[in-house]
Amino acid sequence: HARDARRAQQPPEDAPLGGSSTEAADAPGRRLHHNTYSCDPATCVAPDCLCASLENPGGFSREDTPMFIVLTFDDGVNQDTLDASAELFGRHFTDARGCELKSTFYVSSWFTDWEKVHAFWADGHEIALHTITHETNYRSDYDRWFKELEGSRLATSRLAQIPEHHITGSRSPFLEYSGRYMKALH
Repeated sequence: HARDARRAQQPPEDAPLGGSSTEAADAPGRRLHHNTYSCDPATCVAPDCLCASLENPGGFSREDTPMFIVLTFDDGVNQDTLDASAELFGRHFTDARGCELKSTFYVSSWFTDWEKVHAFWADGHEIALHTITHETNYRSDYDRWFKELEGSRLATSRLAQIPEHHITGSRSPFLEYSGRYMKALH
């Protein structure tokens, strides 16, 4: 029942899902419309489904709402990435429970030093997919998405020596994704 409700909330496969503004620049002179989000709280019921909201989660007051920061890096992992992240990770930032600062690296294959990817993974950072060519967008067909994502997973696993089951996250280039992208992930 809840799964059927979730499916009913999903936009068509060719609808752009990325972005939250009403328009976003695609290329000079072209505009993309991103007004596809809608959710019916009567059919989208937690824990299987939850509509986006400006209300605080769980009935918490604003002051008592747990907060977190997500730190991510996109594209090739190389010496520039290492230099940019060294100051952050070298300071040993911790949260209130003493856990060290970690990040997610969305790795595309171009300009990537696979030994550095492995070193970040071995240090406890998440390594996730970001396609091989970084040329896909919400117009890309299912076969293109599948080849890009599966190729990225295989390349990352083999070249960075990371078990495939440890590579679970993904971010589409330019945050432009569609139902075909979501389908290709599964």
